[in-house]
Amino acid sequence: MAILISALVLGIMGSFHCAGMCGPIAIALPLHGNSPGGKIFGGSLYNLGRTTTYGIMGAIFGLLGQGVAMIGFQQKISVIMGSLMIISILFPALFRNQYSLEKSWFSFVGRLKSAIGRMFSIRSYSSLFFIGMLN
Repeated sequence: MAILISALVLGIMGSFHCAGMCGPIAIALPLHGNSPGGKIFGGSLYNLGRTTTYGIMGAIFGLLGQGVAMIGFQQKISVIMGSLMIISILFPALFRNQYSLEKSWFSFVGRLKSAIGRMFSIRSYSSLFFIGMLN
């Protein structure tokens, strides 16, 4: 019974993330002017795009994790990453201004935002699928 209550609480807490982060994007989808059936189809394509990306990411990280576990580094990597997360919360000044997003491989975020913005201006079913994938 405790597992069911835990699952319910985690599900409710996770829904706040979805409502705050994904909700505004879903509301802003370019579904205007379509028939009710077209809106349902467009929304389904958007969610299919999201599901596709989550599936690909899950497969990639699952394979990477399985490889790390097979090598025997999983526990050490988990301890190191957990320690870094705790240190970054307790001592944020240590990590401040250490990385430049413009100079690192994280600059893809700006290109991703631009691509999503361009997709919002295109009113087609394929753009809805790609908005879902990029989101």
